[in-house]
Amino acid sequence: MRHWSIFSVAILSVWVGCKDPETVQSYRIEKSKSGLSDFDDPAGDPPSRQAVTSANSENQGQDRMVVGIANRPDATWYFKIVGPVDRVTSSQPLWMGFLEKIRFGNDGKPVWDLPQGWTVGGPAPMRFATLIMDSTQPPLEIRISSLGPNQDSLSNVNRWRRQLQLPAIAESELALQTIENVDGNMDLFDASGSMGNSAMVPPFAGQAAQQPLVQKSPVQSVKHDAPTGWDLGRTSSIVKARLRKIEGEKSAMISVTDLPASANRWAPNVKRWADEVGLEESVDSLAAGTEEVTVDGMTGNRIRLVNMKDRERNATIGVMVVRGDSAWFFKLTGSRDLVIASEKDFDEFLKSFRFESNRP
Repeated sequence: MRHWSIFSVAILSVWVGCKDPETVQSYRIEKSKSGLSDFDDPAGDPPSRQAVTSANSENQGQDRMVVGIANRPDATWYFKIVGPVDRVTSSQPLWMGFLEKIRFGNDGKPVWDLPQGWTVGGPAPMRFATLIMDSTQPPLEIRISSLGPNQDSLSNVNRWRRQLQLPAIAESELALQTIENVDGNMDLFDASGSMGNSAMVPPFAGQAAQQPLVQKSPVQSVKHDAPTGWDLGRTSSIVKARLRKIEGEKSAMISVTDLPASANRWAPNVKRWADEVGLEESVDSLAAGTEEVTVDGMTGNRIRLVNMKDRERNATIGVMVVRGDSAWFFKLTGSRDLVIASEKDFDEFLKSFRFESNRP
């Protein structure tokens, strides 16, 4: 196994996406499938690995773009493949098998076993890593990058569609595929068009120019108490607080993230968090489970996402509070049983939390 730990460039063009206290919610789910098979032997791939025709790929162009999107607590990770339709399609058993086996380490960074015949490319701006599939001729690349957590899917999809010279779509038309992954499912963007001269543009180049400016939050620091047994973790300009707890093989994390309210919506993020813990519930059902909560005098939403049918799944308790131009996300996530046991700690943390600036 090779664990590539290359520093990614932090990008502050964030777009976003958390439930409530006391009632224990249980949900119906179907048992998840691993979808794993030996991707070094394409001839043995199951039908799910065979070429998938995108809704946008019917003779619209000669280039195909595929982006695996891993929504993680600390960051959103992108695994991007671009190339001629025939090469991307013929190599699908390889890159699909690779995406299915991606894991994430304790530091939040992706971990993988490099398939036979693949090599690691040199460093590139705004790139965590470049993997080269030398078995394709000419070789295809998987470009791996990251942004902050809770990115807005529709905005990214329309940016990729612009690169393919495809028209923008509305939210009602957004239909990402899903990859059954060993460490939490990935979304998959898959479309074909004509890249033209844009094929060499880095994954997020020009994004700052295309996105509207967002007023920075006036909050420069926060105050909170650390519950007994929790260790302080690394913070950043986006992650304002992070606490970790480890008990044997179980771990949990409390995080506080400050993101632009203009790009934030409650329902899509709750739906994604539910999917991550294996709860296949409708948006309406999740809305019914949302409760009101108060953080430092500010009213927000809270949801409790616990999969009572699968103790191996993670669990999440999430809170969102809109404060001026910022959306604040408070999350307790980690091993299911430890999250359940730590819910009172999370409540104490929320009660102790204070924004360190004048109220908007």
